[in-house]
Amino acid sequence: MRTLVAHLAAVTILVAATTIGLSDNAAVASTRYVDLGEISGVLDAYAVDVNDHGLVIGTSRKNPDDSHEPTVWDRDGRRTVLPDLPDNADSTYPKAINGRNEIIGQAPTTDGRIHAVRWTSDHRIIDLEFPPGTTGLAANAIAGDGTVIGYAMPGMRPARWDRTGRVSELTGPPGLRDITATAVNDRGLITGYGIGEAWKAQPLLWNSSGQMRALALPSGITTAVAAGLNNRGTVVGGSGDFALLWDRGGRPAVLPNLPGETSSATAITERGTVLGYSSAPSGTTAVRWIHGRISRLERPSGSISTHARQQNDHDVVVGGAAMGPRQNVPVWWDRDGVVHTLDCPPGTYSCTVESVNDHGIAVGHAFVISPERGASHALLWKLGR
Repeated sequence: MRTLVAHLAAVTILVAATTIGLSDNAAVASTRYVDLGEISGVLDAYAVDVNDHGLVIGTSRKNPDDSHEPTVWDRDGRRTVLPDLPDNADSTYPKAINGRNEIIGQAPTTDGRIHAVRWTSDHRIIDLEFPPGTTGLAANAIAGDGTVIGYAMPGMRPARWDRTGRVSELTGPPGLRDITATAVNDRGLITGYGIGEAWKAQPLLWNSSGQMRALALPSGITTAVAAGLNNRGTVVGGSGDFALLWDRGGRPAVLPNLPGETSSATAITERGTVLGYSSAPSGTTAVRWIHGRISRLERPSGSISTHARQQNDHDVVVGGAAMGPRQNVPVWWDRDGVVHTLDCPPGTYSCTVESVNDHGIAVGHAFVISPERGASHALLWKLGR
């Protein structure tokens, strides 16, 4: 069995981009992939997240009739199947991993409920507590301190779980409904928003004790959502027309738009780089703000739109480009905003990059169609910083 170390020696090779509808005028070089499923000898595999220790999480199965198993790959590509709940009914899906190697995910059980779970760094599974009167849970994000945020069903009742799995519900000001928690930082701060009268959104911030405050809106703006925050407590989001930023004191600021376009912010790094998108009648493109100045991330020649999925703290961004109807390619942008395509296996029908860590390791998956069958391949790319 080949190791990931051996594969990484070849990862930086640039090859011609020939997959998934790339036009002849598109970027001619593509970053080579490592197939984690091939390394670990599995039939189907998905990769959804990677942390700075190089641990990759996702699902895998060895036989077509098996359920997908929650999986972690180490830096050498070795596969470990994570434990499941005793009364598991179907595939359990990991979603995110933090810097302590703690993982969150969702697990269905035989009683028809969907559980949120957390795996410890030594791979013990913790069943997260249900709020009273709920039948399903979703874990959306995990902080560096082990705090988990998500929601309970029916409906969407935002919730937070501590390291032991105990739940506390997140509440908003009177008059708000459909409250959503969108991000959590390593200090336990949580941001989100709720919907009020006339469908106007109100951004919110909860401290590590669960106390909530409404974030102020800039003059002339009456609705906004909060989408992301960093460990300094800076929050970013959007009003529908403008990208917004709140400093650690909660003071709001409007980020500049490109001429004739609207924008929204989705994430912010520890360095303060803000990621988002800009919209015009001709389409939507990925943008970022550095020191408050907006710039469009380069588009592959022939693309009709781009989207940014995630960025690391060295301003490396991963996302996708639409080359036409149902023709999407995974791409990454370097710190100068130059776009590069990501190579995918021959026969790929769809290919997606999901996450990137601070060492420039990106992961995702491709669905590959062969004469015998179709299968998903967990992929890893080495991008550099």
